[in-house]
Amino acid sequence: MTIISPTTGFAASISDSAVRVSVFAARWLTVECRSALKRYPRRRQEFDSLMRFNCDKCPGYCCSHPRIAVSDFDIARLAKHFGISEVDARKRFTYRYTFQDTVDEQVLRHQKDSIYKSVCKLFDRDTRKCSAYEARPNVCRKYPYGNNCGYYSFLKFERDFQDDPEFVPS
Repeated sequence: MTIISPTTGFAASISDSAVRVSVFAARWLTVECRSALKRYPRRRQEFDSLMRFNCDKCPGYCCSHPRIAVSDFDIARLAKHFGISEVDARKRFTYRYTFQDTVDEQVLRHQKDSIYKSVCKLFDRDTRKCSAYEARPNVCRKYPYGNNCGYYSFLKFERDFQDDPEFVPS
């Protein structure tokens, strides 16, 4: 089966037998194609069948990563979303992380969490969803960089094993 991007014309080949997507195609599907697929419900079903995770059933593992690096463009997008200046957004949502001479990046601030030690400041701990989903940083838009989320696979296994669809390992 071949899926063609309506915006760029790039084609992604999908092996019907293994239902696998090449690394290039997986990145293309997760980043570029999601918004386009909203306009094509039949293609959306094909896309969803390839994805081996469901973010709606996850308690927000990716938001618990300690260093979620953001760019100036991401900060500008967040500022616009919240109706504040870029300077205020930078102060409110990020801090500068440096390590020796090798790492110097702007990362999202965290807040305490009941499931994980901490989660991104943009994460709503009651709904377990991003409070700025439409304006989320680029790194969040690309995660998990393919059609499989290792944490979701682990979580699904644990929930099946425990026979508890709400189980969250701590």
